[in-house]
Amino acid sequence: MSEDSKIVESKTGPLEKAGHAILRRMGPTCPDGACWEDQRVLTDEEQLQLKNIVRWTVFRAGLAGALSALAAAVAAVFAEQLFPDDQINYWLLFGGVSGLAAVIEVGFLYYDSLRAVHRISNACDVELFPEGDERSAMAGVMVRAAMELPNPPDRDPYVNPFREASKLKLLAGVLLYKGKILVTNALAKVLIRKIFLRGAARAWLEFVAIPVTAIWNAVVCFWVLREARVRAIGPSAILETLPELLGGANESLATSAQRAVGSCVTASRDLHPNHLKMLQWMRQETGVEVSTLADDRREFFKNFDSHTKDEQGILLEVLAMAIVVDGRVAKSERDMVQLLLSDYEIKGDPVRLNMMLRSFRCGDGIPRFLSQ
Repeated sequence: MSEDSKIVESKTGPLEKAGHAILRRMGPTCPDGACWEDQRVLTDEEQLQLKNIVRWTVFRAGLAGALSALAAAVAAVFAEQLFPDDQINYWLLFGGVSGLAAVIEVGFLYYDSLRAVHRISNACDVELFPEGDERSAMAGVMVRAAMELPNPPDRDPYVNPFREASKLKLLAGVLLYKGKILVTNALAKVLIRKIFLRGAARAWLEFVAIPVTAIWNAVVCFWVLREARVRAIGPSAILETLPELLGGANESLATSAQRAVGSCVTASRDLHPNHLKMLQWMRQETGVEVSTLADDRREFFKNFDSHTKDEQGILLEVLAMAIVVDGRVAKSERDMVQLLLSDYEIKGDPVRLNMMLRSFRCGDGIPRFLSQ
């Protein structure tokens, strides 16, 4: 069974294709010939390099947001002075300048995020376009991080991230995310008008958007680059840790280990590339392929009791690893760990998941969950 035999190719959208093209033009990464499969924990110098990449990219994102909002604010002032009683021309001028500024801002943010992703990949020895059949697979993973594109939910034929999610909650989550910046700007304008600028003209309120947009851009950029870093260092951390846990695993243990990963996917409602990498390795190296109830938490819990104490410890380590490799710890995932610890009287603390997450994000590898 080849490592990519159970990866379902998702349709690539135009935005993702454009991101691929831009990354290709930026040149190769891994100039020394290393690749993510041979990567180790990051050195202090590499970690400092990554921090500098993030710091300056976040600064540029905030500056771009401030300049875009400034252009819109200046346009609003001039439009109000030139067309105080002409709403059509007012909105033509203000809307035209605001729209153009927004297009330039978004274009710059996308390009700069892709450039940062390219530099992060280079610093972490991640080859985005290696030779062979999967030459753009890793690039796709990084492009989606840079451009805030969702992970394809259908990349694995046996694991469905939305198995336990309601469509209403999914829709509400999308609308909430998309509306954050609009709501933040609107609330800021209302508060400032009521508290400080009761008699201010509407045009001057547009200046409120400058710090709001700058801060929001900086925060979102930081989140984007943190996710890009998680994706860059994830495969190497997985290949460093997983063989130690599941090397020589029997069929029963390998089956439950795959269900542990599937349970994390349904708990987080996201088929993260690092989860996909874990499943790929398990199927390839153990020769076991779970095609039935691979993402069913109840099945995982039901079979947990059939394992020995040592195997239960291994499954908890795999579960904890699957929880942290997507760069976040969800409450539902923490509850899963707490339930297993309580029901089977295993000594451990779910709080340790946060320490594991910090270590992983910093490029120091993934420590053991049950090793105190």
